[in-house]
Amino acid sequence: MEIKPGVKLSSAASSAEFIVVRAAPGDVDLACAGEPLVTVGTAPAGPKTGTGEAILVGKRYSDEAGSLELLCTKPGRGPVTLAGTPLRLAAAKALPASD
Repeated sequence: MEIKPGVKLSSAASSAEFIVVRAAPGDVDLACAGEPLVTVGTAPAGPKTGTGEAILVGKRYSDEAGSLELLCTKPGRGPVTLAGTPLRLAAAKALPASD
């Protein structure tokens, strides 16, 4: 699946939803809780039974190279993976000192 920044994705196996902040070039193999991520509104109806780690709302998930970044907009179960490799939770950026 080719993705662009701003695209909303949801998991077919979990209640988690994401917005693409930074898109990797070309086709990507994104999955959550073992099932591929799909655009919001096209996820098949059915039980959302993901049992992996918790995906936290408001947190950003990115790959090791930093070429892909997702913002979680709805919590659920993961893990979120890119080509089978789990995405890491991105650390918050330090704010500049106000001194």
